[in-house]
Amino acid sequence: MTPSATVGEVAAKLAATPGIAGTMPTQVAADGSGWSMIQAVPAVDCSPSRRPW
Repeated sequence: MTPSATVGEVAAKLAATPGIAGTMPTQVAADGSGWSMIQAVPAVDCSPSRRPW
């Protein structure tokens, strides 16, 4: 969650983060609250067969 006014800045930082493979499209809050959500996809394989536990 990030203020909608900073979505571009946050998306750029996520794109430059080595542990992030990509992001989903931004979702703006339907209630007009001024918040947006960007979901990040990790750059690691988190499937059950790859977990150390």
